[in-house]
Amino acid sequence: MRTAALGTALLALVSIVIVTGFLSHVAYSPDLRGNPIVPADLPLNFAWPTGFTYLYALTQGLHVNVGLVAIPFLLAKLWSVIPRLFAWPPAASPAQALERLSIGLLVGSSVFEFVTGVMNIQYWYGFRFNFVVAHYYGAVVFVASLLLHIALKMP
Repeated sequence: MRTAALGTALLALVSIVIVTGFLSHVAYSPDLRGNPIVPADLPLNFAWPTGFTYLYALTQGLHVNVGLVAIPFLLAKLWSVIPRLFAWPPAASPAQALERLSIGLLVGSSVFEFVTGVMNIQYWYGFRFNFVVAHYYGAVVFVASLLLHIALKMP
C-alpha cells in the first residue's frame, strides 16, 4: 500500500475514533454539576438523545474496535515515514520547522492515545494519572496536530 493511500485509510479510521471519543465525552454531560470527569472546555454542547439506550454502547463499541483496527495502519504509516523523521538538516526553513513540529506532536500524541487506550481496554493502569483526563487532553493535542499537519500538507 502506498504511503498516501495508507494515510487516507488511517485518516478515515481515526476520524471515526475522534468523533466517537468526543461523543463519549458529551455523553458524560460535563455541564451537569458534579458529573464532569473533564471540565467542559470544548464547545460540544448538544442534547444527548436519551431515548436510544444503546447509543452509548454503539459509540463506545465503534471507538474501541475501530481504534484497534487502526493500530496496524498507524504502525505501517509510522514505519513508512521513519526515514524522513531523521532527515538532516532537521529544518531548512521555518515552514519545514513547523511541519516537523506538527509531525512530532502528531506521532507523540497518536502513540500516547493508542497505547493508553489499549491499556485501558485491558484494565492495566501502569501509569499514575487519571486515564480519562489524560486520554481526553491527549485527544485534543492529537486533533490539533492532525489539523495542523493536514493544513501544512495542503497545496
